[in-house]
Amino acid sequence: MLSCLGSLIEANQTDIGRYLPQVNQILTEQISSDNNVVQNMCITAVRKLITFCKHVDEDLLQKLVDVATRSDCNEYVRNEIALTFGLIKDEYNPVIKLVATPCIEMCQKVVTENTTFKVIIQEIHQLAVENHFQLEGKVKDLNELLDELRDKNQSESELVYELMEQNFLDIQQSIFQEHSDKKTWNEKQIVSWAEQFKPGSGKTFTDNEAIAVIYRAIYLVNGHNLTYPQILCSLIALKTVGNVRGKLLEVATGEGKSTIISILAIIHSLRGENVDILTSSPILAERDAKQQAKLYKMFNLKCSDNSDKTIYLKGKKDCYSANIVYGEMSQFQFDILRDNYSKLDTLGGRNLCVAIVDEVDSMLIDDSSKIARLSSTVPGIDHFQVLYVFIWQHLVSIKSKLIMVNNKLYYVKGTLGFHDGTVTLEFADENGDIMKITDLEVHFAQTGGRSPLAEVVEDVDEFLRNSLMFYLKDVMEQNTIYIPSHFANFVEKQKSEWIINAVEALRYQENVQYIVQDGQIKPVDYHNTGIVESFTCWGDGLQQFLQLKHNLKMTSETLITNYLSNVGLINKYEHVCGLTGTLGSEAARNLLKSVYSVDLLNIPEKRKKLFLQLESIVAENEDRWMEEIVANIVLETQKNRGILVVCETIESAVQVSDLVKNKLRPHSLKLYTINDVNQEKNVEKIWPGQVIIATNLAGRGTDIRTEEIEAT
Repeated sequence: MLSCLGSLIEANQTDIGRYLPQVNQILTEQISSDNNVVQNMCITAVRKLITFCKHVDEDLLQKLVDVATRSDCNEYVRNEIALTFGLIKDEYNPVIKLVATPCIEMCQKVVTENTTFKVIIQEIHQLAVENHFQLEGKVKDLNELLDELRDKNQSESELVYELMEQNFLDIQQSIFQEHSDKKTWNEKQIVSWAEQFKPGSGKTFTDNEAIAVIYRAIYLVNGHNLTYPQILCSLIALKTVGNVRGKLLEVATGEGKSTIISILAIIHSLRGENVDILTSSPILAERDAKQQAKLYKMFNLKCSDNSDKTIYLKGKKDCYSANIVYGEMSQFQFDILRDNYSKLDTLGGRNLCVAIVDEVDSMLIDDSSKIARLSSTVPGIDHFQVLYVFIWQHLVSIKSKLIMVNNKLYYVKGTLGFHDGTVTLEFADENGDIMKITDLEVHFAQTGGRSPLAEVVEDVDEFLRNSLMFYLKDVMEQNTIYIPSHFANFVEKQKSEWIINAVEALRYQENVQYIVQDGQIKPVDYHNTGIVESFTCWGDGLQQFLQLKHNLKMTSETLITNYLSNVGLINKYEHVCGLTGTLGSEAARNLLKSVYSVDLLNIPEKRKKLFLQLESIVAENEDRWMEEIVANIVLETQKNRGILVVCETIESAVQVSDLVKNKLRPHSLKLYTINDVNQEKNVEKIWPGQVIIATNLAGRGTDIRTEEIEAT
């Protein structure tokens, strides 16, 4: 109602005056709501009254004052009220004085001292940041972190106690004092230290000693010092308590998971163990391998990523000669299948020792049921292509006879047409003569929807599948299509899958479930990573039906010969360590413990988050929803902020981009929706006022540098 009221005021600027009493009454009643969304909608409507009517009821203004001075008033709502009072003329000064909070006074000062809306927005945004975050962001000391470690892991108190008994928590003494000489080492000294621990040397080192050396190496490489949480997390991950295979650790976003992974990889590798780092996408694998190569080289270690740069045939892949290999989980699965099942020597005898899993919740919970499958072509399987064509053409024919009339879906026996805004139907009567119904809607009304020329469809998917099954059975019985006899049993078992996937192909949308690129259908993992899976093909005819849908060259179907699940892959490793921003619910944690034989711990953050989540905006329809998104993007750019918009699909990302691009200054909009066309280069850094619109490609594991924004 309130959203409609705001639109009504804007649309009827000249006539709204006669309805002011009613409008003011509605807003006066609603503004006191405890719901911040309702309050914000009321404030928006009040602003429109001020702008278009030049008058607001003083009782309503008093209500705004009452809301702003309430102790439980949301800071954002309070600032919005202050900005609203800034639009009011001098006669309302007595009312403004009732708002006695310093924040309101400062906002009023900003409004009166500046003339442009953009400057006002920037100044008030800065005030809001300073007022909300001025007491937060303090870096925690070691004692605070250890206390928080205990508090965060009360359900794992026994594990935490055992770890403490091993005295690894005396970080200050054991790392920074006993190994203080290493704080001034140069690169040559670090290389020399690592040389001592070559395989076969028989020499060992402690975790604390290694971290002291890595602490210095990381500073030499990128100028950053390790934080206490990073050190704490690394030490915890390295300690084994009981009969567990490793640990899964919840590490907050922004705490440096990539750095922690590097620390663990170096220590395990120096101890002669092969390290595989499993990422959620090949882009992250390639990026991290390149970024960390210099650090690893300082310890005489080599790293690589295992992405297939070209078509793989056989033999050991060069990447598996490295000590540390980064890669997407599915790529490790495929390479293991190639090595173990196809006997292509892909791994070259490399053992599966240590798996470090980035974004462990995504791969071990969300995608735990995912399976990597290797498929092969079968001689003669191209005979099925004719069958796919028959199925698809009949499906398209059925679809062309479906029509919605008076909220009912009908399948009609004839040819639909349109003339002068009415739906027509041509059909053949009993004598074969062509007849025509000039208005199908009227015809259904006259027959009560029970016309012999139409059938009501209750479940469209079931109707399509049943129709295709009857059609295919008829085609096969009449020997319309030649199928070799040795494929007869296979076709009988497989035809239901083909029919299901033909209907799926009809429903699938380009730029949602897949893209068409270079004449090929490429699946998109839009539910999780947003990755375009360029080397993946759907099975059971789905790939072929989509090729028919887009009039592309049809390829022959391949048959699955071997497979490996995510669970199966992880359980092949001797030791497992996983990091993620969230380990999920208690049920999810218990599942991880039981399936993977690991301990789970929450790692405290080094400082309180400088983050405020605003109230969600609920729109009444999709158009209004898009308007709100665009309006918020434009508003935030005026505050000189950087904006990341994460969309579910490529289609919606392009839609938002098209709507907002003309409202932004040139070159301030960046689109990141496809992973294999170098779009990622555009989002490595963001400047004030820039907007990145992306799929979840930018939402999981992507590092976007924000130095220029933080400096403003």
